[in-house]
Amino acid sequence: MSVDYVAIGKRIKEIRKMKRVTQEQLSEKINVTVGYVSQCERGISHMNLEKLSEVADVLECDLSFLVSGTSTKSPEYLNTELLEKFQKLNTREKKLLIGFIDVMLENI
Repeated sequence: MSVDYVAIGKRIKEIRKMKRVTQEQLSEKINVTVGYVSQCERGISHMNLEKLSEVADVLECDLSFLVSGTSTKSPEYLNTELLEKFQKLNTREKKLLIGFIDVMLENI
């Protein structure tokens, strides 16, 4: 899996603007230059995981959202994970899993 730094930068910029944080404010809080923040938001420079974590803290968002566009706290995250795993099963395994889910739902 390759890292999409352009998408990461777009998510940083989107959240930063939504939170009304300027590039200057963000750069001061994570101890980098404004130019570096700008380059990262455009996908030109690549933040390491430690800096991305600092950005997530400053912007009060999930690191997982910055990296992948999904949040582990989101119900959609589990739906995506379940679908990915379900698609790897063969037909017999899928039917078995659906039967298991039906039994679970009857007992809720």
